[in-house]
Amino acid sequence: MKNRRFVLVVVLALVMGLLFTGVAVGDTGSKTLKAVYKNIKIIVDGKTATGDEEPFIVGDRVYVPFRMIGEALGVDVDWDAETSSVKVAGGGSSADASLLGTLQMQLLQKQKEIDELKAEVAKLQEGKKVQDSDFRDLKRDLSWDHDYLRDVYFDDFSLSGSKDKVKLDIDVDLYDYDREWRKLRDRDIEDYVEDVVKDVQAELGRDCYVDGRIIDIDSRDTLVTFSKDGRSRMSVSFRDRKYRSGGYGYVEDVERDLKGEYFEIGKIDFKVTSIEYTSRDVIDVTIDAVSRNVKSDWNDLSSSKKNSDMRSICIDIADIFIDEADADPREVRLEVQDYYEDYLGSYTYKK
Repeated sequence: MKNRRFVLVVVLALVMGLLFTGVAVGDTGSKTLKAVYKNIKIIVDGKTATGDEEPFIVGDRVYVPFRMIGEALGVDVDWDAETSSVKVAGGGSSADASLLGTLQMQLLQKQKEIDELKAEVAKLQEGKKVQDSDFRDLKRDLSWDHDYLRDVYFDDFSLSGSKDKVKLDIDVDLYDYDREWRKLRDRDIEDYVEDVVKDVQAELGRDCYVDGRIIDIDSRDTLVTFSKDGRSRMSVSFRDRKYRSGGYGYVEDVERDLKGEYFEIGKIDFKVTSIEYTSRDVIDVTIDAVSRNVKSDWNDLSSSKKNSDMRSICIDIADIFIDEADADPREVRLEVQDYYEDYLGSYTYKK
């Protein structure tokens, strides 16, 4: 605003100088001048100024109507006949100043809002970096700790969402592990996903909601869905109808699949060396120790520990025949041997 007024004063001073050149200040009288008109245009800020009188040339100077200049610059020009004075007023009203102040305040407010939004974006970006880092580390740990379920290999673990609500996809390729997947019991899969979810919540928080699924990357079919909301009970649903709802196999197939399976008593590993499902719905099973020198470790186990683990093995084997062969075993007889096939113990489970 000050610059505009300064320019206005300079222009007016120049014009007045042109008008009164050759006449002493305070003098009165008349003088004959020869005016030359050349259709002179006055352009102010790129716009042509208009008026009732046309600018003209006298000698080597251009004379411009003062009112035309004033109005083009946005000021009021009046002639006071009594005092023979040209009065100039304006160059910016109080309303303009008020509007300018309002606009400046709005600009400051908008700038404040922009700064706050920038800070929020920076905070979210930093939070995402932390989340991505957490997910990356967790994915690595899951791939390391849960890549196998018995003989089934899981290719990848994908995590998305937030630390409060995470989506987990577990990939398996049944093109390579079709037979091994068929051999898994429902309980095996339930225990597996429960262990996976437990590790996820241990990393992200016990109250974290986990929604997951196991996917066959060959067919893109969803095999299993599972979820756990914080500390609530795990929910598991089986969707692989091709494997778990399409009929049952034969007892002989289950016997063949179980032979060579590993079980554990205490911390001693055993392998199924003989198994037979008899016509009386009795399952006879023999397991041998995998390592050579286990007798001392076996003797160190309490009777209750031995019986508890042997009972669990019998129940697991019975469930496999129920799930995969639609059998109804009434009894499982288990014999335990060392590496050299010497007798260690036995257990009989009756339903």
